[in-house]
Amino acid sequence: MLTAGRTVTAQSALDWFDPNPNGTVVRTVVVQPDGKILIGGDFTTVSPNGGAAVTRNRIARFNPDGTLDTGFDPNGSGEVFSIVLQPDGKILVGGLFTSIGGQTRNYIARLNPDGTLDTGFDPNANSGVFSIALQPDGKILAGGLFNLIGGQLRGHLARLDAVTGAPDSFNPAVNNLIYSIAMQKDGKAVIGGIFNTVSGQTRSRIARINSDGTLDAGFDPNIDGEVDTVAVQADGKILAGGLFSVVGGQTRNRIARINSNGTLDTGFDPNPNSGSFSSFVLSIVVQPDGRILVGGFFSNIGGQARGRIARLDAVTGLPDSFNPTAGNIVRSMAVQADGKILAGGQFTTFAPNGGATVTRNRIARFERDGLLDRTLDLNTVGIAVYATAIQPDGKTIIGGRFTNVLGVARNNIARLNTDGTLDTAWNPNANGDVYTIAVQSDGKVLAGGQFATIGGQPRSRIARLDAVTGAADSFDPNANGDVYAIAVQSDGKVLAGGQFTTIGGQPRNRIARLDAVSGAADSWNPAANDNVNSLAVQSDGKVLAVGLFTNIGGQPRSFIARLDAATGAADSFDPNANFAVYSIAVQSDGKIIVSGLFTSMGGQPRSRIARLDAATGAADSFDPNANGDVYAIAVQSDGKVLAGGQFTTIGGQPRNRIARLDAVSGAADSFDANANGDVCAIAVQSDGKVLAGGFFSSIGGQPRNYFARLSNDTPALSTLAVTMTTLTLTRDGSAPQFTRVIFEQSTDNGANWTSLGTASNGLTSPAAVKSANLLAPQAASSYTLTGLSLPTGQNVLIRARGFYRTGYQNGSETTEDKTRNVFFLAPTAASVSIGGRILVNDRGLSNANVYLTKQNGEIVSMRTGAFGYYRFDDIGAGQTVIVSVVSKRFSFTPRVISITEDSSEVDFISESGNF
Repeated sequence: MLTAGRTVTAQSALDWFDPNPNGTVVRTVVVQPDGKILIGGDFTTVSPNGGAAVTRNRIARFNPDGTLDTGFDPNGSGEVFSIVLQPDGKILVGGLFTSIGGQTRNYIARLNPDGTLDTGFDPNANSGVFSIALQPDGKILAGGLFNLIGGQLRGHLARLDAVTGAPDSFNPAVNNLIYSIAMQKDGKAVIGGIFNTVSGQTRSRIARINSDGTLDAGFDPNIDGEVDTVAVQADGKILAGGLFSVVGGQTRNRIARINSNGTLDTGFDPNPNSGSFSSFVLSIVVQPDGRILVGGFFSNIGGQARGRIARLDAVTGLPDSFNPTAGNIVRSMAVQADGKILAGGQFTTFAPNGGATVTRNRIARFERDGLLDRTLDLNTVGIAVYATAIQPDGKTIIGGRFTNVLGVARNNIARLNTDGTLDTAWNPNANGDVYTIAVQSDGKVLAGGQFATIGGQPRSRIARLDAVTGAADSFDPNANGDVYAIAVQSDGKVLAGGQFTTIGGQPRNRIARLDAVSGAADSWNPAANDNVNSLAVQSDGKVLAVGLFTNIGGQPRSFIARLDAATGAADSFDPNANFAVYSIAVQSDGKIIVSGLFTSMGGQPRSRIARLDAATGAADSFDPNANGDVYAIAVQSDGKVLAGGQFTTIGGQPRNRIARLDAVSGAADSFDANANGDVCAIAVQSDGKVLAGGFFSSIGGQPRNYFARLSNDTPALSTLAVTMTTLTLTRDGSAPQFTRVIFEQSTDNGANWTSLGTASNGLTSPAAVKSANLLAPQAASSYTLTGLSLPTGQNVLIRARGFYRTGYQNGSETTEDKTRNVFFLAPTAASVSIGGRILVNDRGLSNANVYLTKQNGEIVSMRTGAFGYYRFDDIGAGQTVIVSVVSKRFSFTPRVISITEDSSEVDFISESGNF
């Protein structure tokens, strides 16, 4: 454990997450679009990541790395129960306070993005506000214990003006307390609590309210005990949790799933603690992939031991292997963009997945597999770590020259769990150096290096290892020289580069392509005249190679070349480096970053690192000018470049062996981990944390032998947008930038996957102006696939699988997955909705006229709300409509839309004009 007062720098090797609030409970956890984390509860101090206690009354905000956002301090006078983010970055807060932001605010308030009070918003409730929800038009639903708000009688539920907070005529007249509100895509609101009448009609603990405030008469699940939480799935089904035992006349203990018509989903029955009175469910969150997070007070769910928190299968309701085991009640949860999971509650300990008990007071962050987000220190014994590759499940494989990891014998290759502990079941035991690692789509691991045996088999310098045991399979190319680089093509074939002259049973000079099953070399034969150090596959399938060669693919090419995917012939790309190139990475926009020993590249003086035009090979303005060799590079999605090597100055700054460089100029930014020995390998995790391997014994202000994980002061942001015809993965911040992305679909809950195609890549200029009014940065990297026709009337999983280079000389390859569950209405559905946002300079445009022209010529219109949202309901499916926006100051291109689904992401961006 760390002592209080330990300083954690922006690039610290102490990379865990532990805000450590005092008090008894964290009731709400919310992740901002910029990755910052808001918490509310009854605490009065926080002590982040082992630091000294800092006063924060009932609400606080933390940076993604767990450090306190010191400029945010609203100072609530009473417990905070609910926090909701508006699209403009303002923050709605509900609870039991009577002052916040230095002024009187009874039970509900709105904060500006910096934590100061929005003085124009004052609903003034007469009792506690426990739940808040935001309508698409910007109006605000508030639920709780109150019966008077804004000077108007409102029984426990009110709708408030988006600007002033004054209640409108919406008045369902609920007769008792509301704990939870969830919005449906059609604008209806599902409420849960302890009430038994709504609008004078019997409704036991759960009800659905139409957008005009009337009761949805066709929805009546009739639950016999309190409902503490409600959530809506992508397919419109509703999850409810609480302290009940009967739903719709059938036994359902503490959690149930309800069809959109109000009937019970009879196939879903997790049954916590088999109905024991002592159990209850307080929080339900649906992950983007459809799996269901459940928190509360239980020790068993779905027939499995799970302590207060579990994750359930989207179809069966059975728990998966996620098992953090909280020591006390879990009251709130949230999912980050990188897939990590936050939990708040009354706990003080966790024992993840049956492991040792670890202290976490009232808030914790978990890896996707349920292990705690904690610091990593391998204490490796050996010479160096060369290779790093990250599996889609977040586990990390390292290779190099070492004999011991975390006190356990591991020869030259090892796998780490997501929390940095050793995966003790996986031990390939190589008898020589491992230089390169790549993870296949089926989870098997390719390894290359200097070894003669690995995975229990004789394998000369290249092998494929079982994902579970580490045993070598039948893949046996049998190289006669060292293998430095491996890459996997989209068809599964394996590219290898190195020092060999025979491989796969054929004479192949330093580069070859191998059969995915046998390892036999195919006819592809670029024949380099010297070593190939690194490889990369472009999204169009062409192969980039760098090394010591001066001839490859039948052409004179000095140290760098691009090869045809079919013939292996070098194309016209010829940057003509003047000396060895070690590593290569392809940006989302196709530009190519290279590093090595050279001092001239692409027709320009460039010392050890350069960026090249994808067509001509000319060097652009990116010029970090390192004073020593650069061995490894990694690209963030915001375009910034991490570099590791032998240098002591780079980007115009003193930086010892590791640095982060501006996306345009190459200037070094504040990232300064200060390694005391060469950094040979770099990889960026899905959460933005930086893995570094090399010859160092100190980095990030901590003693670390040969391998370290560094915190990142920039959040990792990622979203997957899905329509019937188009898939778009957008990434920004410290999320690793992908060389290429493949989209896949599954219609059987992930049992089988079918390829949909390879995405087209794009990169937003890092110099583009980003609005100060939006919390989320503009997406820097995008990957899009169009021309699809996705299935309707069923849940469909969409997976984006990204590939990027990592490790020594970027000779290794990492894959990362992002999955989303979607449900599209069949074209025969009676009516659907279409909506989105009207944007100018990244801000919503209010009072814009939006027109929808139907196929029969009928025109309907509306005005946008305070944040620029619009919505048309009851549009007949199966027709093509035109949506247009009319504004005096701004112009927008009309959109032609085929109505086969509910569409909530049809946004319009101004082409001219300014606020």
